Amino acid sequence: MHSKLVRFTAVAVLVLLEASCQTASGPRLDDVLSHQAQWNAHGLSSYSFDYTLRAMIYSVGCPTASWHLTVQQNSVAAATCLATDSAVTPPSVTIDTLFAQVMRALSEKRISAIAYDAQWGFPTSIEFAGPPDAAYSEAATNLAP
Repeated sequence: MHSKLVRFTAVAVLVLLEASCQTASGPRLDDVLSHQAQWNAHGLSSYSFDYTLRAMIYSVGCPTASWHLTVQQNSVAAATCLATDSAVTPPSVTIDTLFAQVMRALSEKRISAIAYDAQWGFPTSIEFAGPPDAAYSEAATNLAP
C-alpha cells in the first residue's frame, strides 16, 4: 500500500512540475497579421455583421449586448439589437476596430484566444484575459458583404 501511495505522489509531482515548466501559448502576432492581411485583401468597406460583447455589463439599449451592425465606408451606420429587433445607438465596432483591439491586447498580454472566419479572415471570437470580474469576450459572426 505504501509503495502505491509513494508512486502516486511521485507521478502527481512530476505532472505538476512538467505543467509549471510549460509556457502559456496564446495568439501570436504573426497569426493575427496574417488574418488581418486576409481580411484587408477582400477590400470590404461596407458590410454587415452580428456583434456580441460578453462581459459583466448591462446594455440599457440592448440587454443581451448583441447587435446586428451595418458598416458603410468603414463606419458603423446602423445597429439593431438582436434581442428586441429595435434600432439602437450603434457601438463603434467594425472589423478593423476588432483587429485594433486585438493588437493592443496582444501588446499588453491581455488576450488568451482568437478564432477566425475561414473565408474572410476576421476574428469571430476574441477572449480577453483578466481576473474573473474583468475578463470578457467579443464575437463577430454572420458577415455579409
